[in-house]
Amino acid sequence: MCRQYRQQFKRNTEDLNGICTSFSSKLESDGSFAPAKLVVAEIARANGSSNGNNNNNNNDNRGKLSGNANQNNNNNNNEEEDDGGMEIAIILDGSGSIDAPDFQRAKTFIINIITNIWKVCFECDFALVQYGTKIETIFDLNESRTNSSGIFSIVKNMRQLGNVTKTASAIQHALDHIFNEEKGSNANAKKFIVVVTDGEIYRDPLDISDVVNSLKMNNVERFAIGVGDATKKPKPVEELKLIASDPDDKHLFSVDNYAALDGLLENLEKNIVGIEGTQGAFEMQLAQAGFSAQYTQDGNILIGAVGAYDWAGGVIMYNETSQKVQFLNESKPSEDTTYGYLGYSVTTVKGASGDMYIAGAPRYNQTGQVLVFEAGASNTIKHRLKGKQLGSYFGSELCALDLNRDGATDYLLVGAPFYHKQGEEGIVYVYHLNEKNYFEEKGNLSGLLRFTRARFGFAIANIGDINKDGYNDIAIGAPLEEDGTGSIYIFNGNKDNGLETHSQRIPGKEVKTGLQYFGQSIGGATDVDEDGLIDITVGSCGAVVVLSSRPVINVIVTVTFSPESIPLPSTTHQRQEQLIHATVCFTTGSNFKSIDLSNTNANYTIILDTKQKIKRVKFTNNVNPYTLSSFVTLSSDVCESYNLTIQRCTTDCVSDVDVEVNFTLDNTEKKNELPLPVLDKFKDVSVHFQLPFQKDCGPDNICLAKLNLMSTLSPANWIVGSTANVTMDMHLSNKAASYFTTMDISHPDNLDFKFVRSETVDVQCNTEPATISSLSLLRCLIAHPILKSKSSITVSIFWSLRQTEFKGKKAFININVTNKNEAKEAAVQQTHEIFVKHSV
Repeated sequence: MCRQYRQQFKRNTEDLNGICTSFSSKLESDGSFAPAKLVVAEIARANGSSNGNNNNNNNDNRGKLSGNANQNNNNNNNEEEDDGGMEIAIILDGSGSIDAPDFQRAKTFIINIITNIWKVCFECDFALVQYGTKIETIFDLNESRTNSSGIFSIVKNMRQLGNVTKTASAIQHALDHIFNEEKGSNANAKKFIVVVTDGEIYRDPLDISDVVNSLKMNNVERFAIGVGDATKKPKPVEELKLIASDPDDKHLFSVDNYAALDGLLENLEKNIVGIEGTQGAFEMQLAQAGFSAQYTQDGNILIGAVGAYDWAGGVIMYNETSQKVQFLNESKPSEDTTYGYLGYSVTTVKGASGDMYIAGAPRYNQTGQVLVFEAGASNTIKHRLKGKQLGSYFGSELCALDLNRDGATDYLLVGAPFYHKQGEEGIVYVYHLNEKNYFEEKGNLSGLLRFTRARFGFAIANIGDINKDGYNDIAIGAPLEEDGTGSIYIFNGNKDNGLETHSQRIPGKEVKTGLQYFGQSIGGATDVDEDGLIDITVGSCGAVVVLSSRPVINVIVTVTFSPESIPLPSTTHQRQEQLIHATVCFTTGSNFKSIDLSNTNANYTIILDTKQKIKRVKFTNNVNPYTLSSFVTLSSDVCESYNLTIQRCTTDCVSDVDVEVNFTLDNTEKKNELPLPVLDKFKDVSVHFQLPFQKDCGPDNICLAKLNLMSTLSPANWIVGSTANVTMDMHLSNKAASYFTTMDISHPDNLDFKFVRSETVDVQCNTEPATISSLSLLRCLIAHPILKSKSSITVSIFWSLRQTEFKGKKAFININVTNKNEAKEAAVQQTHEIFVKHSV
């Protein structure tokens, strides 16, 4: 564990770094160390500061670090009070000898001084005094602290005062009104005066010698900048030397004109800020070592130092046993690495050919990157994973996952919580570690799309195998979901679909009212309360929540029928009710040991014939004939039996009757009880069973009816006015059962249907609308629902012939026989051609 510790020195800079403490498995401290100071000592040793006692020096240094850590912690307030930072008063000549363009250049110069010094000195405060007709404070030290961004507008809008050059009085004004504790000055602050003037003092009531030698000037360091004539005439040059502190080569600057002022910036900044030891750049002073930390499998500790080397960042690798220290970073610094924040996140992976250290740099090139270091003597960079979107903070969170628990890393999850489409939804990239120890992008994970400012992926943790299916699981935080209350997502690993979808989403507001940013940090794979179940620790604003996992059970539902299929009646005239006995059984299994299921009930619902509007079976004794709901206790295997009544089949006696069973757990937990189990999210809680119709179709149960039709027409030719009746005799046979056999006969509308006759089976015929106006359609249902296999039937159709004129000399009768067997067969067709004459 590392805590960030801010240490103020008696100078303008500070030290912001971690004090890290290692703990045993029983949470007992094994000692503390300051990793940034170890790096500084190692760099000094490597640069030749060693005198042959390197090991002893390192040991002594570590002891001092541990001691300082405790001392600094106790005296933090005293250290901060001892250093007042830096106060810089800029005094600008605004007299009439300066024309407007040059005055504008002077203002730009002042803005540049402030901007550049603030880049390297956070404890530097500024004040600006302009002198001319009068002496005016443009802004003071307090305003510099409280309105740092606004002072630049104040400088830009500043008007030139003009007239006289009261340089001595302006300096005295700074001593009296700027470096004044009542006006915000700190007595412990290092004080500087920077005077910018273009000429000799004119009509000033004070003497410059008296001002610079006054008691108030003690401990004030002065810089003088002469422009134009002030650098050429003896008197103003002498005045500049009086204003500037000694030595002149560090405190006195001269330029020919105001356009040349920017050329002084670098030296002026160095001489002001460099006096305090900063020299314009940071190395390990603000490294924030310990921003992230990870134990490696080879006994090292990886410690992120995001602020090292102007926030390019890096990773400190430290071995507590050997006390060996190495600093891992980009070998070639560039503009992309500056402010890259390398070490923002760290982790370690175990590949096919060895270990690798992983570090995230979320601000690298504004898109972020992840560096993969090959573990070994050199720790060289093996691979780079690049972010794809500006500002997404790719690499700010890392999680190595051994999915199948074989000891080798399978996946690396990389968070990009500021990934944006509409807001800052966030995303997690998933990389697979291949056999060559390289990462391949395999996809990404995301939260619910409706939360556009979720910052999904802000925290990612391997939480172990919480459902005991043999695969590790992960939790991902989305701390800004639902107006900042936050939530976490659980993704269960499995052999089939990896981590594609979440199995559970836990909103913070449902855990406890008032939680904010729930999911900003996550820890897992521990059993806090020693109940045998993995617990998850979730951080939120000002609170930590421990969530207990729950045992997972699998409920297997089976349905059996007796008899196993629905027997078909020989004809539709048979109306005797037939019963089917259905038995529903529930069997419970789990990989968790010693689960008490005495209080666990399964609520279930049975729905009959789900795919049909006209139901073919019903519950024999139930208020709702087609739906039944009940429950069982899962403490042991249990079965329930129900009677089903077969209803008359009118439309479909071929397709199976689909019986659906839905079930859920009824878990009502009581306080101080162990968590009740839940169902496996990846198992179906809706199962279907088929009750088939009895078929006489051979061992494969597929019926090829092979219909055969023979028909004769009497008389074969018609004489209108003489022929009164027409009869068609048909002989229909089949090899196998034919379901819902239908015969369609199209004929001239001069024929009027009289009746149908069949001695062996039920045949029903009705006239239907025809598509052609001169024709009629007779539809006959033959032995519905089933024409049994090897049937041979005779059907006779009787018509009367109207004595009306035929338009042609020929008439046609078309016969088309079809069925609804599952095996599709071509229709059986026949056509009769009739010659028509008219009697005289």
